[in-house]
Parts: sequence; C-alpha cells; structure tokens
Amino acid sequence: KTGKTWLLRRCINWQVYATVTSTGECIVDSSRGSRIVSLGECMNYVTSPLRRGENVVVDEFQRLPQRYWDYLATVHSYSEGILIACGSSMSIASKVFDRRSPLLGIFQILKIDLASIADTIASLHMQGFRPREAVLWAPLVRDPWILAHARPKGDPWRLLARLAPRLAMVSRGLVGEVFEEEERSLTRTYDAVLQMLAEGVWNSSEISHRLHSMGLASSPHPGSATSVLAVLEFMGLVERAPLWRTRYPV
Repeated sequence: KTGKTWLLRRCINWQVYATVTSTGECIVDSSRGSRIVSLGECMNYVTSPLRRGENVVVDEFQRLPQRYWDYLATVHSYSEGILIACGSSMSIASKVFDRRSPLLGIFQILKIDLASIADTIASLHMQGFRPREAVLWAPLVRDPWILAHARPKGDPWRLLARLAPRLAMVSRGLVGEVFEEEERSLTRTYDAVLQMLAEGVWNSSEISHRLHSMGLASSPHPGSATSVLAVLEFMGLVERAPLWRTRYPV
C-alpha cells in the first residue's frame, strides 16, 4: 500500500485502466465507464488501444497468468502505445526480467517504496506543521495507508496507543496479502520473526534461539533465522543494515 494505484490513476494520461482481480477477472476503466470482464476479454480491451497508440495500465499484473505474456509482447512489438504494468509482488519483477521472459526488453522497472523520511517531513512542513511536529509524525505517515485511518494531529504516540488494536489487525492483513501475492503463506515462523524485528530483536542468533524455544525451528543455529530473513528481505518487508565496524549485515 505505497500509493502506486493512486499515482497511476492521477498522474498518468491513460486511456484504458485494467485491474486484474484475485478471482481471475478484470475491472476495465475507460471513457466508456467501468465493467467487469473475463481475462480473455480484458486482453482485447488492453491490446486494441495499444494498437491505436494509446496508453494502457494493467494493475495487479502479478495476477495475470503468464499464458497471456506472449500475446502482450507480440502486440506491443508493432504498436505505438505505452503499456504500464503495476504489481505488488517482488517475484513478478524477477519473472518479467528473466532471460526467458517474452516481456524482456518491454518494461523498465520503477520501484515505488514508502515515502522517504526527508520527503515526508518536507511535505508535512509545507502543510503547516511545525518542524518538531513534522519530524515526529514523518515515521508514521510515510506509510500512506495509515492516513485512511487517522489524520496527523496532536501527539503521534497517543494516536498509536488509541488505534493500536485496529491498526495491528490491518497490518497483519496487509502482510498476509503480501505473502499471498508471493505465492506463500504467512506461517507462524514468519509472523514470529516479524514481531521480533518490530520489538528490536535484530540479532540472527537471538532470533534463532527464540524460534527454537517456541518450537518453530529445528535447531538454535543462526542459519534457522537467516533463511527466513532472506525471504523477508526479498519480499521487501525487511531491509539489511550494515553493522558498525564490520562487513557483515544484520
């Protein structure tokens, strides 16, 4: 929930906007209105404007079966239109840019991450926040979906204390959605590691010992946590940081 769809719908001059649903259909928006169509019909709605030199967006691209990729690549090769594919999965990028992918050479990648702290502080300051308020609120509101549940006002820690149960449920659901898009499941092990990281437990050895004591790892060896952390990093949920005076990341 980093604002990808918001940016595409408001900042791109598109003629057709197709969203692939989790049920295997498409919601197609155009000058003729919105309609729900099958994937086969959706490809016609997407490729026809491409042939006419128009701009088309395919949102939730990771849900589009790969059997349609060759068709898109063929049409795009002789069209003047621009095709923009938006996805919520890190694995879809590796598949699109794989050397065997029919879409290789068609797309350039652009990662839309959370807003940077610096940009968020500047934005809040432009909206009238005093410097101290902007600095305090920036770590929270750089995650755009939170703004749908709360407005920056007063002390951020008081807001978090009041909304913690509701925000925790939403957060857990969003993380579960990320795992589902990556064709994985949010297991107890992944959930436990994410909670440890959130609590400030960043040492892989300590994480492994805790997983072992909880019965979620077969041994307390650091390798038990390393493999889990590697998956979380690949999915974009965890970021490696260098340790002080060492070449080894945490």
